[in-house]
Amino acid sequence: MRKYLLPLVAIAGLASASSAFAATASGTFNVQVTIVKACAVSATAVNFGTLSTVVGTETANSTVTVTCNPGTPYSLSFVSGSAGLTAAGNLVNGANTIGASYDLGTAAAASGTGSGTDALKVSLSAASYPATGLYQATQTVYVNY
Repeated sequence: MRKYLLPLVAIAGLASASSAFAATASGTFNVQVTIVKACAVSATAVNFGTLSTVVGTETANSTVTVTCNPGTPYSLSFVSGSAGLTAAGNLVNGANTIGASYDLGTAAAASGTGSGTDALKVSLSAASYPATGLYQATQTVYVNY
């Protein structure tokens, strides 16, 4: 019986001896991030539907959505870096055009802080009986912050 007991006592002694010599040390480190102000802007498509004449009283609306860091003031415009709340352009079908005006100042001040939505009103200019076909244009809206 002693033959089996001696190795067990030796192993137990080594285990207790190794934990007696074990030590722990620690260190600290910093974790940081810098968040810079940023904004994004998008708008829903404007669709006047199907018309046979354009008398100049047709209007359609879009929603402009702005997403900025909380507390970041912004303004919307059709000119980068400035406060142009109205713009004019043409809807085009080949060589044919229909005039359009874009107005950000109709339903809201087109500015805010953080995130928000604003209304965009688009009006068509009178064109009586324009040539048939799909008329379209791309207009850019900017968020200045």
